[in-house]
This record gives sequence, structure tokens and C-alpha cells, in this order.
Amino acid sequence: TSNGNYITQSSGASFRVEEYKKPEFIVNVKSENNETRPGEKARVKVNAMYYFGASVASAKVHYKVMKNPYYYYYYKKRAYDWFYDYEGYNRIYGEKNSAYGTVLQEGDLVTDNDGNCYIEFQTEKGTVDYKYDVLVDVVDSSRREIKGSTSLKVTKASFYAFIDFEQGFYTKGEKASIEV
Repeated sequence: TSNGNYITQSSGASFRVEEYKKPEFIVNVKSENNETRPGEKARVKVNAMYYFGASVASAKVHYKVMKNPYYYYYYKKRAYDWFYDYEGYNRIYGEKNSAYGTVLQEGDLVTDNDGNCYIEFQTEKGTVDYKYDVLVDVVDSSRREIKGSTSLKVTKASFYAFIDFEQGFYTKGEKASIEV
């Protein structure tokens, strides 16, 4: 400040772990469709299996389907990509099993004897591509809750092509190198 006084701030938090229990089962969430186009119905399979191999039968499943516009980005590989791996950063530090956007559908299901249940939802038909995040909470008979998630990209096209130039500007008659 102007009179030479300094203000410092600090913060902190503490917590206590009463008990840690290893997860007893795993939840796999996967789209049954290889490709889903706008306006088509999407079908997602939820599978819950105990680590010792048995199915998690009659488990309560709460699910939420979130919808967001999806935009394509192309990042050319560059030196030290391992250091600037933003996707890897989000995998490590981002909050897993969370999403943002519009809630398209939410509901409750029960797994069958094989530990499976299916979520179906209608994708939006239009001019925008969408990413649908499916978030699942599975609770077994001993009231242990395990989360799972998947994402579906619903696009108008099967693929997108990007072009990249070695440099930003060229003069008339200069040979341009293009990478597709």
C-alpha cells in the first residue's frame, strides 16, 4: 500500500479420515453404438461387477445425461508436448465423474442378474454437434456407492479433416507445404 503497510492472507483446511474402504466393485459405462448421428436414439450399457468376479445384481442405479455443444479443435504436435499435455492434466487434476451443461435426462434403474442396465435417450437433431456426458452412481445391497461415466460425441460427419501450414504467410510463387 502507499503508507508502507503490508497485508497478508492465508487460508487452510483440515479434515480427518475416519475409515477408508477399498472399492468392492467396478462400474463400466459404455455406448452400445459405434456411431450415433443427430436425431438418433443413443443406448448406453452400465455394467457393475465385483472385483472377485460376480455380478452386482439388483443394484440401484441413478443416472444423469448432460448435453453440451461440441467443437472440434486441432492441436499440432509440438516439442515438449508431454509437458503441455492439457488433456493429461485434466485427467489427473480434473474432477472425474462430473460434467456441466444442460440436464437432458435423469432417472433411476436397477441392474439385472448380470449386473447390467441400459440407458436410452434421444439425441438432438440440428446443425450443432453435441457431446453427451452420462454420469452413473451405482449402490449395491451393502450400500456401497461407486461412480462411473462415459461421453458420447454425436456429430453430423463421420470425420473431420484439418490442414496445417509450416508457416503463417507465403509470398506469391513460394512453395507451400501443407499437412492434412
